[in-house]
Amino acid sequence: DAFKSRQILFAEAFMYRFHPQNQQAQAMIQDGAIGEPQIMTASFSFRVTNRDNIRLSAELAGGALMDVGCYCINSMRFITGENPSQMSAFAHFGETSDVDEEITGILEFPSGMRGHFDASLNTHKVHNYEVRGTRGRILLPESYTPDHNKPTAIHYWQDDQYELLEIDPVDQYQLMVEDFA
Repeated sequence: DAFKSRQILFAEAFMYRFHPQNQQAQAMIQDGAIGEPQIMTASFSFRVTNRDNIRLSAELAGGALMDVGCYCINSMRFITGENPSQMSAFAHFGETSDVDEEITGILEFPSGMRGHFDASLNTHKVHNYEVRGTRGRILLPESYTPDHNKPTAIHYWQDDQYELLEIDPVDQYQLMVEDFA
């Protein structure tokens, strides 16, 4: 509101929202392609090998939730168009870092959809989400940081039918900057 009242542009830099695969998945779900969304699972993890990495700094608000878990929660908000009404989480705090190096959470949304997510700074790279509804499901295996030189995919099931939707390569950071401009 402070930015809006001063007519200053302000946006949160969640670049994945500008990738056509995420926009198409959101549109499909909103159009009822999987029926009523019931459950969403989101994961974003990678391994930080340098213990001096800024992501492991408590003084600088590091941690798995702030670095990558926020994408999981944001994607649930993106898909539902809602803020969670209830949430709970469990975290493992590093002995030397004193930040959440792994976190798992559960969220409930006003529409009734439930979501669970996990984020880690200590495990093998994964960045995906899946939405399951009353008639089908959608899976994006590379939802947050896909290689901008390679196509991405939406795996789509409706009832007993399966379809693989291939999305042309794009630079989602460029699309985000263009949108802001």
